Amino acid sequence: MTGTTLNPGEIAFHDNYLPSLADGTYTISASSGITGIDTGTYFDNPVTQNFEVRGPQFSLPSTEVHSVYPPDNGNSTYGQYLPNVVLSRRVLPWVRHTDPTDRTVPWLCLLAFREGELALDPQTNKTFLTSTVSEFLGPEADVLKPEIDPARLPDDIKQSSCNHIRVTAPVFKMLAPKLGELKYLTHVREVDVSDQAFMRLDEAGWFSVVTGNRLLTSTGPRGTRYVVHLVSFEGYYSLLKDQAQWPKKPSNPAEDKDIALVSLYNWTFLSQTDPLDFRQLVENLAEPGLDNADELLLRRKIAAPAPSANPAMQATLDRLAHGYVPRSWQTEQGERTYAWYRGPLTPTIAQPLPVPSEGYHAPSSDARMIYDPDNGIFDHSYSAAWSIGRALALADGPFSQALLRYRRSSSRLLGRLMDRLHDAGEASTADLSAVVKSGAVRDVFRDVVNTSLGTAVGALKEGMFGEPVGALPPAVPPDPVQNAKDFLAEPAVQAFLAEEVQDDLLPVAEWLAHKQLLYDIPFNHFVPDQLALPVESLRFFYVDPAWQRALIDGALSIGMTSSKDTFFTQTMRGVIDQAITAEAMAIRNRLLGAAVGDHEGSGPDEAMTGILIRSAVVSGWPGLQLRGFKGDSAKTPLKLLRLDRLSGNVLLALFLDVPDVVMLAEPQQGLCFGLEDGNVIDLRQLADPPGRPTGTSMPAVFRGVPGAADDSVLNVNEGSAAMVPTMESAGYLGSAIGPGQFAMEMVKSPEAISFRMDVGRGSAQE
Repeated sequence: MTGTTLNPGEIAFHDNYLPSLADGTYTISASSGITGIDTGTYFDNPVTQNFEVRGPQFSLPSTEVHSVYPPDNGNSTYGQYLPNVVLSRRVLPWVRHTDPTDRTVPWLCLLAFREGELALDPQTNKTFLTSTVSEFLGPEADVLKPEIDPARLPDDIKQSSCNHIRVTAPVFKMLAPKLGELKYLTHVREVDVSDQAFMRLDEAGWFSVVTGNRLLTSTGPRGTRYVVHLVSFEGYYSLLKDQAQWPKKPSNPAEDKDIALVSLYNWTFLSQTDPLDFRQLVENLAEPGLDNADELLLRRKIAAPAPSANPAMQATLDRLAHGYVPRSWQTEQGERTYAWYRGPLTPTIAQPLPVPSEGYHAPSSDARMIYDPDNGIFDHSYSAAWSIGRALALADGPFSQALLRYRRSSSRLLGRLMDRLHDAGEASTADLSAVVKSGAVRDVFRDVVNTSLGTAVGALKEGMFGEPVGALPPAVPPDPVQNAKDFLAEPAVQAFLAEEVQDDLLPVAEWLAHKQLLYDIPFNHFVPDQLALPVESLRFFYVDPAWQRALIDGALSIGMTSSKDTFFTQTMRGVIDQAITAEAMAIRNRLLGAAVGDHEGSGPDEAMTGILIRSAVVSGWPGLQLRGFKGDSAKTPLKLLRLDRLSGNVLLALFLDVPDVVMLAEPQQGLCFGLEDGNVIDLRQLADPPGRPTGTSMPAVFRGVPGAADDSVLNVNEGSAAMVPTMESAGYLGSAIGPGQFAMEMVKSPEAISFRMDVGRGSAQE
């Protein structure tokens, strides 16, 4: 299966993905010989190597399950939906076989049971039993077991633990798909993941999906509880065939035997008539901002009192409105008081801080403390950021070593430049800088590092202008240190320095870029006031560049022991900052395995911004899509710097600039399956044949099981009146419907909700 070039928002369906090697033990044999020469018996014994291909069989690591629908412990109107599980590996449903004659039939199946259809384990009160594989495969008189020979299993597998369910014959016959239906309930999905949180998958964008065949209807006023099990059908080929003979129980010949199935994964939920779905959850997130968009800013909601005549009270209200929170603080003298703190995420654009000089580096956290003399209170926002950066750097040995290597190489280079600058003597800073402003003289400038700079300047000018240049007028720089700073601050010099030390600078810049995008920052420093981000809320924010800079200052402070180190750090800060920006622009592309351009972009035009979402929509829809756009038309996508789940129900997004439109959409790999109103299927075709109207629908076909009152199980491919033959007979979908096409027909239209949120600008509109 080859990949498809997908644009954002696109999805491709595939029938299956068959492994190159099935599970089993294999032997590689290699022999050699020499043509035309009698070597006797020397090459008679080939070299052999045995190896084993072993995939999941009786248990499944939790990392293999990407998402489920309905969500685990969900509570919503699922009556028109089919359950599905999205698996992280596209090959997983086909690593084993149900039908030994057809490899396209998967070994996995999804069965949805209503409360009471499965017996509970009296000891655990769960719908499944737990035992060793050996015990599970052992014979039981009244229970059917899979046709798997325990003697062919390795000892470690036989002694491992597995979960299994026991299903009565009537329930199994009512729910279980037939052999010819299984492959239509499993397919492979390829999606674009550029607008989803990074998920650390081996095959980014590729998923396999197993779908159930039972609508999750509610049968009572209080709803119906379901438990869904992902089961293995390996070893049950004979029971899944048409007209299969079901053996009777020895203890009661009037009843068919129960059947034991390995349960690889299970979850539960409540299907009812009046709870929240995706659209309702998202609309509820934005509802507080419909009348006043500022309600969606990241800060504690407080009543808006009238302006206070008390200056201290007014200052406090202003601080709270700007996202500050009071925190207890003990001074070095032991006094207990309080100080203000605000994290990197602010409800308003943070005011730039005055710095003593270009490239200023704060030598300690105290240097980042701010004192309010009018009210006698300290602001610890930036001193805390400095301390966090230093602590993170000290805790990371590889970064500390990389920073030391970079400093050594850069210090040597700067030392040579400073020596040559001193040797230049009578050359002014402007003359020296002119040497390196042209890219044409870059090679000559490199030679300058290793020769006399005064000689090189004269030689270069003679070569450039065709005639010798007279001696420069004698001038002693009044301030040698400032002269050096001016020279080293020249853009051409900075570019040269960056190029010369780029190999040592890269790992340092990568680490610092992650911190600039707020990776590894404790959440209580992100959101110091939990009331600023309540449950079921969406909050917009700006990122404070001064907080980021203080964080970087703290990280770069480790290992600095002298004024020379400080001078070096300040001199090279421009080089470091440019490298950090370049790496920050490329981090997300690298995580997603996408191409990284030479120029990923520069800093934001207005301000780096973002969104925090704390909601069941994050936990219930892993891979939630989030995009930002410039302009009301939502045609210009905004660069997404970071999109990560900070916890099970908290999502963080960082944009390069301020979005005018934000879109939230159901993830494509988690598209839901089911029916539309009236239990019909809206048929889809990629190209309409002439004369065929668009929007054609067909009624769903349900399985009629003798003696069963349930009409919620679909008849996928059993008989000529089933759903697949009906679709094929329609003619315009094609004469042979595959699993991928069937999945596309069964998809319930995904929902995407866009908001134009002018937060902080005085108006709001949904």
